[in-house]
Amino acid sequence: MERDKKGRFVKGHRPLGDVKKMIEHNEKYGYWAKGKKLSNEHRIKLSELHKGKKLSEETKEKMSKSHKNKIVSQQTREKLSRALKGKKRNLSIEIRNKLKENIKKANMMRTKETFEKIRLANIGRKHTKETKDKISKSHLGISTWNKGIIGEKAHTWKGGLSFEPYSIDWTKTLKKSIRERDKYICQICKNEGYDVHHIDYNKKNCNPDNLIILCKRCHGKTNANRNNWKEYFKRQIKNRWIEWKKN
Repeated sequence: MERDKKGRFVKGHRPLGDVKKMIEHNEKYGYWAKGKKLSNEHRIKLSELHKGKKLSEETKEKMSKSHKNKIVSQQTREKLSRALKGKKRNLSIEIRNKLKENIKKANMMRTKETFEKIRLANIGRKHTKETKDKISKSHLGISTWNKGIIGEKAHTWKGGLSFEPYSIDWTKTLKKSIRERDKYICQICKNEGYDVHHIDYNKKNCNPDNLIILCKRCHGKTNANRNNWKEYFKRQIKNRWIEWKKN
């Protein structure tokens, strides 16, 4: 195989013997780049070299498979945490929108089993005092985007539906029976719940099949994305009927 003046190969791959020697050398003395820090100039050159390059679907699939079930050690996590401490990412709006889209796609691909695993893994988890202090400091001086926006100006305004009266059937006895039926458990987060929620958001429809128990926090969440929540609760009721018929 041809070499240039500096002894480098001109075309093709290295001979098998050279590759074996290189592997043996790396195993004995370690990889040459391990622990080596690149200069800013070198980094810029590498960045420009890779600009516009796109990975093929086959390569992406291989990378995805290689990272599946990969466990990151606690030592590596600590190193990453120290390296990123105090650094802020100045991402462009385009990149942020792409990230949001990717997160949405990933959530859509998740199965019910995955969501259940995530939910169970987070039950009982509490922030430490240190984390709470960090969150508190990061929010100092920052006012919420919707502060002071009420009534018709609010994005959740539904033409004053909250001021409409309930039907005659909306009694303390009915609410108590729904709480007892659902065992005072929120049907979203499975924590303790007391709020009786109308699935179709119609206050006059007090049919027990249209009522469900939620906690304060989850009840507030259901004010947004109402169509999604309607479908979610309908599926729950359907599953409940199937279980009831089996028993």
